Amino acid sequence: MKHLYLILIITIPVLVLIISIFSVISKNKTKKKKEKILIGRGDDCDIIVPEEFDDVSRNHASIYKENEKLVFEEHSSNGSYINDKKVHETKQFINKKDVIKLGENYIINRDEIFRYFPEQEFSPSTIVKKRK
Repeated sequence: MKHLYLILIITIPVLVLIISIFSVISKNKTKKKKEKILIGRGDDCDIIVPEEFDDVSRNHASIYKENEKLVFEEHSSNGSYINDKKVHETKQFINKKDVIKLGENYIINRDEIFRYFPEQEFSPSTIVKKRK
């Protein structure tokens, strides 16, 4: 009986440690699900654009949920394009097939968006409203 207690005393902390390590590894592999992400060259952005794309602002755009759909909102005077159509001072619903370009050259990788909104249903692209 003493041996059983000794085995349990040693085994339980080791199992807790292993579970903790796998939990940390799992969290680092997937991005946290968010309600809103920022995109730009700034260090505080969720999707950080490389510095060589100087026509992309530090806080260029955001993507967030509205009525269970994803909305792209542009914040930059440099402009953005969805499917080669200029988006300026508007917010627009986006779908999985949309090509989103910031400035003249930086195309957002769709996989980056899906990391933050993995279960999100996309809707057809529609201009929602002009910002004031």
